[in-house]
Amino acid sequence: MAEQATISDQERAEITSAILAEADKQFEDGCRFITSKKMEEAVEALGKALEIRSEHYGDAAPETASTYYKYGCALYYKAVEDTGVFGSNVPEQVGDEDEENAEEENAEEEEAVKDGGDEETPEEEGTDMELAWEMLEYARVIYSSLPDKTTELAQVHERLADISMEQELFENAADDYQKALELLADSNVPQTRGMIGVLFQLSLALQMQNCYEAAEEKCKEAVRLCKGEIDIRRRNDDGEGAKDLEGVLEDLNGKLEELVELSAEEQKTKATMQEAMNEIMAPLKSAMKGPAAPPPSSSAFDAPQLASSSTATTTINLGVVRGGRVRVTPIPMNTPSSSGA
Repeated sequence: MAEQATISDQERAEITSAILAEADKQFEDGCRFITSKKMEEAVEALGKALEIRSEHYGDAAPETASTYYKYGCALYYKAVEDTGVFGSNVPEQVGDEDEENAEEENAEEEEAVKDGGDEETPEEEGTDMELAWEMLEYARVIYSSLPDKTTELAQVHERLADISMEQELFENAADDYQKALELLADSNVPQTRGMIGVLFQLSLALQMQNCYEAAEEKCKEAVRLCKGEIDIRRRNDDGEGAKDLEGVLEDLNGKLEELVELSAEEQKTKATMQEAMNEIMAPLKSAMKGPAAPPPSSSAFDAPQLASSSTATTTINLGVVRGGRVRVTPIPMNTPSSSGA
């Protein structure tokens, strides 16, 4: 009977260290691919990093939170890139060589279908956008349990809001942007630059809900923060940073002008609608008040008078009629003079 090979604690530790080092390398590569806008490579690298770390630390371990977040970001960026939503913001990654490779791969796939037509197509586990949301939700849950990770949690809410914007769930997006804004404001480290970006996105989400006044207020706040940050950068001799923010300020001012105009139109529309409603309701209000009391009659027919005490009457209750009112008809009693007539 062959002796079973055993691994010493030192060897096991070395193997573990090597595996985790590979996860670190894949994570760093994935982040670098995101920066260079190579989303396919980023998704692959970060997926490997997440697989290693979650297997070693556990699915809900704090050590996996950053990987869930970055993997979710890569999937989101790839989904946006594939749909072409960002247009010119997406880098052109297909050159002549890539086109030739794509044609070869398509030809190989077609040939494989002909040769192995009976093979089952693997079931898709969901779109990149859906998987991105799932990964970001994992990150949100983990970061929510860590009190010193407010900035990271704010970034997660911002990405979740971005996904909602893509899916035209503007109310959900506004909620997540607002949460991100509150977390950044509570951070121990100044997060002015991040707050400016979130405020701008929040104003867009509100604009898409036709909440122009609220959107205008958020944009004004972003402009105010941006101007203050530019002054700080200039005082600190950070000319490059100030110049970058000046470009952001120009975009913010352009959006603010648009929102001011939309808000004015909204106010004008509301005023017009209120005026029209008042015109419609005026006759109804007059009718609800009831007819005015008639003036004293000068005709031959006198208004009915109640009988005096000398001519007491009996009454017959005819029950309830229209409007819940009780109809009462006076009937004169016979008097001595009338009985002797």
